[in-house]
Amino acid sequence: VRDTAVGFSSFKNGVPEIKSCQDLPYFLSEMTKDQMIEELMDQTGLIFLGSVILGIVSVGILSYAAVRTWNRWKLRNHQRELSQRPSEPIVDDEPEDAEEIPDGQLCVICVTRRRVPAFIPCGHVVCCRLCASTVERELNPKCPVCLQSIRGSMRVYYS
Repeated sequence: VRDTAVGFSSFKNGVPEIKSCQDLPYFLSEMTKDQMIEELMDQTGLIFLGSVILGIVSVGILSYAAVRTWNRWKLRNHQRELSQRPSEPIVDDEPEDAEEIPDGQLCVICVTRRRVPAFIPCGHVVCCRLCASTVERELNPKCPVCLQSIRGSMRVYYS
């Protein structure tokens, strides 16, 4: 039988003896030195691969948490801005009957009032003032026609 000894080995009165040193334990193995090195390299490779996978998973979890926190912060800021804005009651100073308004001038959202404001920057005149203010208060306001982001609206006067 051929064994490999790791540690301090010596013969004492013709009997092999293995002693440990301060830093390493001692042991006997049926594997050769090259087989032990190969097995240790395989184990090291598995440990390295496992640490890479855990690192990738942890970066993914941290990224998800950061994006989620950022979105919550944006939502809180938007809600804070809306609550700090002076609420201006929008008075519909043009009480008209829906039957009197031609179809091409009816609000595309409520279909009961006349189209008045134009969205900035696209310039579409598609809503009444009440529906336009509702669209503008959304988190990411978009024109109902072209879906372009809008910054506000302005009243259009026809002569």
